[in-house]
Amino acid sequence: MTSYPPSNKPSPFRFHRPSLATAMGGGNPPVINLWRRTDLNFYHINVPKSSISCQECFGRPDSNASSPSVPESQQTRSLDKYVNVLDFPKHNGLAGLDRLASGHVEDKPFPWFADLRYTWRTPIPHRYLNVDRDVLSSIRVQQSVDDYMQLKKNICYKHAMEKAANCLKEMRASLNRLICRICGWGLFKVFRRVMKRLLICPNEMERLQEAEKTGIPIIYLPLHRSHLDYLMITWTVWHWNLRLPHIASGDNLNMFGFGWILRGVGSFFIRRRLDENDESGRDQLYRSVLKTYMTEILKMPTSLEFFLEGTRSRYGKTLLPKNGLISNIVEAATNGEIPDAYLVPVSYTYDQTVEGIFFDELQGNRKKRESILGTIKGVWNAFGIPERCGSVRVHFGPPRLLSDYMRTLSSAIQDSREHFDLTHAPHMNCYRELLPWHNERCQDPQRTLIRAIGYHVVHTAQNQTSISMCSLISALLLCKYRTSGAHISDLRADLEWLVTETISRGFDVIGWESGHTHQNEATTEALSHLSESVVLHGDHVFLKLVHKEVLNVSYQRNALIPPFSVTSAVALAFVSKSADVDGLVSRALQVCNLLQMEVIFCKPCENLRQKIADEVNQMVSDGLIELRTNPPLDGRGETEDLKVCNRDFIDVLHFYANILRPFLQTLLFVLDSLLDPSGQSMNNKMIKGSFPSACLDFPCFRQRICPPTPNDEEDLRTSDAIPHASRSIQLRLDQQLRETAQGEEDHCRERQNRVEQPRRRQNTPCLDCRSARRNLEELL
Repeated sequence: MTSYPPSNKPSPFRFHRPSLATAMGGGNPPVINLWRRTDLNFYHINVPKSSISCQECFGRPDSNASSPSVPESQQTRSLDKYVNVLDFPKHNGLAGLDRLASGHVEDKPFPWFADLRYTWRTPIPHRYLNVDRDVLSSIRVQQSVDDYMQLKKNICYKHAMEKAANCLKEMRASLNRLICRICGWGLFKVFRRVMKRLLICPNEMERLQEAEKTGIPIIYLPLHRSHLDYLMITWTVWHWNLRLPHIASGDNLNMFGFGWILRGVGSFFIRRRLDENDESGRDQLYRSVLKTYMTEILKMPTSLEFFLEGTRSRYGKTLLPKNGLISNIVEAATNGEIPDAYLVPVSYTYDQTVEGIFFDELQGNRKKRESILGTIKGVWNAFGIPERCGSVRVHFGPPRLLSDYMRTLSSAIQDSREHFDLTHAPHMNCYRELLPWHNERCQDPQRTLIRAIGYHVVHTAQNQTSISMCSLISALLLCKYRTSGAHISDLRADLEWLVTETISRGFDVIGWESGHTHQNEATTEALSHLSESVVLHGDHVFLKLVHKEVLNVSYQRNALIPPFSVTSAVALAFVSKSADVDGLVSRALQVCNLLQMEVIFCKPCENLRQKIADEVNQMVSDGLIELRTNPPLDGRGETEDLKVCNRDFIDVLHFYANILRPFLQTLLFVLDSLLDPSGQSMNNKMIKGSFPSACLDFPCFRQRICPPTPNDEEDLRTSDAIPHASRSIQLRLDQQLRETAQGEEDHCRERQNRVEQPRRRQNTPCLDCRSARRNLEELL
């Protein structure tokens, strides 16, 4: 690594500033009005959208050309701003894009019946055919029907086909243009009630229009934050005359009345769980019908939409992708059933989600099943707070062909297997070479490729997401000012610094225009969405140390994990123990290993070790840390260590480290609960009997994680990732149980006279858990 000279760059954090009252020459502290109007530019784009494309897989994008997957002869117009779709009826939709992009139309009154006239005039030009006959007559379904008859023995072909038809009737959509128009008009009213503005980039939509002209089906793969997500995609593409997608929804939403409406706008319902070990053949028949139904939809061709995460994120961060539905698409393309498909990552930015932060579930209570009464109550509560969601952005990534993903990722995965190594790994599956798409126990390369595609799409989606001012302020309040509070002038200066850092990492910030936006306006906008979680005392801002409000701010802060995940891992490694460059990189990799089920640090086509090394080099280049040579000791030669350049920069490193620190704290306390005081792990009976309640609902150790009184800035009440962290530990223990069970079977077969030995093996320490606990103690 290149050694850089120390820098005299001042600390980005500000200390001991005079109060606003002193600066203004008055004796009384200023009154901060959180509800006054702010003059922010919500339509400006700070980061060119072309920079989001993956250069490793698809080459360097040209900002003046369309996506490489779209014919180059078809160019998109240059309107590199966002527009508010809620104002479309004022200016006749797409015909008034230039006026909408100016951002000076919000105060213009709506003409009479503007929404109704716009809804009636906006066409739904495409046909949506019924594919029931094609599904039931397909070879795949017929083969599954035959297998089902062989398993049941006493069932005839007619009854078996009725089973298949019932499966199809249970899931299929019934897209109706009249219902779509009525819902399109109604959503104008709903969205204006729950959000200030709904921002879409016209360039992104024009790329989708060009992709649709090729005749290749489009698959929208959004991240999932709210029940508004799937409504917004269908509603948005309608304005640009794109095909309305068929939406994969959970059967929990198939409620009386509400399910009929969702079917009418394109939703088809699938079961949330299927038994992999089903011996009756019913689930296998259901899988065949589902796979064929999705294939026939794409062959029409009609767009498809499903959530790779599988469920709404309860933590404000991206969840690891599930690979069931996307494997059906890959199989259909591989078998030639569809020519190809465009994969479009979609993500959202909310100031606040309409449902809130899922407080009950984060407390350990089980999720309540959706019901009509609960839906009505949720809608009523959402309507009770006008513009609760604030400014909402929907981000449509560049459409890329599935065949391109398969071709480029196949070689990238092979290269990473050959050149990547984690020397500190406690076992061979540690971090699975890069991330969980590398599964050494999985011998099928097709499954590995499917996992890699899912992770690549999700990583692209999270990295194209804009960051809200609310998330930036939340990060500062939690990671720096949690206990001491912040002077408003310090908070404003730190916000401006953090905005600059976020934009420099390729992430846009909503409402910020470099060189024009004032930090006072940005701070006021952010605090207006956190009014229930902060206390304003004179010219100071304090975080309410109440569990619910800390979780609310934590949810917002987690939006900063994508831009700062690697930086936080390096900072955690640095503040825990000084080391040379190689030692720091290895220690940061150790952090990534421990958080492999929490954070996606890199794409499958990237090398994580190199990415961490680049981050260390960047810190040295920025003057945050420096490489110093130590004199020889005890006959050894000179050594080189990384040191902090400036004492004030220690606070910067701690700020970065605190972004991921709560997840490590949670893991440590979960491990403490799994290990007895002597350092030994639970036996099989204890794990099977106590683990689900102890780690998923965690009533047994809730007081340890949520102490009754506030602690220091390491307060574990901000550890909002307990259920997900428990899942990580559960996977490790499941593997340990399988290994123990296999060992017991081997010993029983070989030594029948030594029955007690397998029982003693159950109470031996779990080396994986103990090793992880030691690593966590060193890092924290």
